[in-house]
Amino acid sequence: MTRDLAGRVALVTGGGSGLGRAVCLSLAAAGAHVVVADVDEVGAAGTARRVARAGDSGDAVRLDADDGAAVDDVVDGLFVRWRDAFDCLVHVAVPGEVAAASGDAFVRGLLAGGARVLPADVVSIVPPGVGPAAAALLDVTESLQARAREHGWPVRVCALSPAEVDAAAHARWGLPPDRLLDPGHVADLVRTAVTLPADVVLHRAVLVGRTEPPR
Repeated sequence: MTRDLAGRVALVTGGGSGLGRAVCLSLAAAGAHVVVADVDEVGAAGTARRVARAGDSGDAVRLDADDGAAVDDVVDGLFVRWRDAFDCLVHVAVPGEVAAASGDAFVRGLLAGGARVLPADVVSIVPPGVGPAAAALLDVTESLQARAREHGWPVRVCALSPAEVDAAAHARWGLPPDRLLDPGHVADLVRTAVTLPADVVLHRAVLVGRTEPPR
């Protein structure tokens, strides 16, 4: 895999298992230092160990993604520690209001760092379906996208909607086993979204499994 994220730092919420873990491993394999954030400290540490065993860079932090103030504190702390290198925020497991607040905190940190040559990235994984959780995250994403364009902020904002994901973190969605996506495919699309040329942005993508029978 091309090390096209070398020198970049990414925070991944919900990184302790399932799809979040797959995202961490994909970004780390592409050269990013990955901060694995999860309320499950054991799971987060396990992901960080897998990153290290692969010869890549990462560390773990306990984070309750439902606690907006805690998420903001972690975002602010990463700017203090990593400065301009921290330029990638991936939400795998956060409610809409937390995504909104942390997106604002992320932009504040970016702007405080001065002019940027390349854009930073915010990616939100949107739950499948058309329920309130999905609608809230899409509203937050579209709002941040619109404000970034209006103000010329150096950030790309993307929403990825995997309709069916084979990940323990998404078991609560009750998806049938034969209709589930490999979380690695979704994780690799996250990596693609944050490594596109600077003048290109993936605003939204919907991923579904193929339904036709094998030949």
